Amino acid sequence: MNNKINCNYHTHSLLCDGKNTLEEMVVSAIANGFETLGFSGHGYTAYDTSYCMSPEGTAEYLAEISRLQKKYADQIEILCGIEQDFGSDEPADQYDYIIGSVHAIFPHAGPESPDNFHGYDRSIIFYVDWDYQSIEKAVAESFGDDPYAFCERYYEMVSQLPEVTGCRIIGHFDLLTKFSEQHSWFDEKHPRYVAAVENALDKLIPQNVVFEINTGAMARGVRTTPYPAPWILRRIAEKGGKIMINSDCHHKDYLNYGFSDAVKLARTCGFVSVKKLTRQGFTDIYI
Repeated sequence: MNNKINCNYHTHSLLCDGKNTLEEMVVSAIANGFETLGFSGHGYTAYDTSYCMSPEGTAEYLAEISRLQKKYADQIEILCGIEQDFGSDEPADQYDYIIGSVHAIFPHAGPESPDNFHGYDRSIIFYVDWDYQSIEKAVAESFGDDPYAFCERYYEMVSQLPEVTGCRIIGHFDLLTKFSEQHSWFDEKHPRYVAAVENALDKLIPQNVVFEINTGAMARGVRTTPYPAPWILRRIAEKGGKIMINSDCHHKDYLNYGFSDAVKLARTCGFVSVKKLTRQGFTDIYI
């Protein structure tokens, strides 16, 4: 059995909402004994440019990663990925991999919608991980004070991520629970919530995607456990799904934050291996 995860693929830098340069992240990864580091800057989303890479920043991102790949070729493998949000329609075929994520949900687009994107209206945004107050307001004012309607919309969009973004990796599957430890705004055992999760898994798993165990909220002090919840991980295992471990790192000191806890969680939930990505494709790390 292996407790050592020597790779991370969910990594942000100063070019989006991270705290360090790309090179500082690489140096830290080498110091931590990583064999592979994948960058996943937030792809450009025109409806909100506050957290993502700009078009100019994206060009810099690609060029700088290319430089670092050459400079550190004998010390670490560096992959150039992207975290593509559901609402981004930027091209992503130039990347080594795509993490598909839903950070914001949109209402269904009507016939007069100003921005019809895969049947959704991007001119109205409801964030799922900004803060608890934003969720509370959205549920009360736009979802009939029905938290499960909010959850159903979220998982409806998550289930479409491979189609919309072209991703093979599903980012923080149950991100909408980010504030649940501090604010219990719905019951995760409620039949409607469970059904929404199950429906999304049933659509995603046959598409051979990889779900990440994501420790990012732990590093930022918002949660004490990773995404997804243990019961969801058990369902992924039962349905034959695959997982990898990522830190959703925004700071060079947290590249492998919580990895030992994530490995233990994966074993407890029925997994014997996690996925590692190299230039040759996905391989297994047995745990």
